[in-house]
Amino acid sequence: MSKALVPKGSVNTKEKSSADTSQPSDRRRLLGFILLVIAAFILLPEFKKATQGQQERSKPQLQAWSDPPAMFDAPAQVQPQEVQRVSLEDYDEAWSSAYEGSSDGADFIDAAALDASQDLQSEPQTAQIPEQKVQSAFIVQAGTFKSESNARDLVKTLEGMGFRSFIKTQGEFHRVLVGPQLRRQEAEKALSSLSQRLSIKGMIKSYSP
Repeated sequence: MSKALVPKGSVNTKEKSSADTSQPSDRRRLLGFILLVIAAFILLPEFKKATQGQQERSKPQLQAWSDPPAMFDAPAQVQPQEVQRVSLEDYDEAWSSAYEGSSDGADFIDAAALDASQDLQSEPQTAQIPEQKVQSAFIVQAGTFKSESNARDLVKTLEGMGFRSFIKTQGEFHRVLVGPQLRRQEAEKALSSLSQRLSIKGMIKSYSP
């Protein structure tokens, strides 16, 4: 068999072309390795910083108590409250508004209830030395008023009916008194007459001049 003859010039050109193509690939590999090393030197410190920051954030932080929590609430302070005192004048005023007097519209106060409250309030708390007895008379308390003019009107009415009367003022109240009588029977008779004629609920009291 006859061999095909290949020209020598064509063989040489193939070897040259393969040599030329292998040299640029080696250069690219070397250049890529150099760039990789440079990038590693640049990025390595940043990577270390990021790793340390992440480790510090992952550590639990202990916070100190600035003020210890209160275990018990402080007891509330009780404010003292003032108790309203009822004076004798307020008691008299209440009776004067609750009781309606005679037909002429005078503002009477129940003398019996008023004097009973006065006796309870004036009851002595300690023993007292007995005083010498002095002969006293008796009077009839016909009414108690806050208005002095009403008290004077009642005095005029009583004097017109033949009763001797006068006014005794204590604080802002004016008491109309009938008498005095030396005997209690006479005072009781005057009280009965006043009750029938003027519908007055008075009371008999002892009177010392």
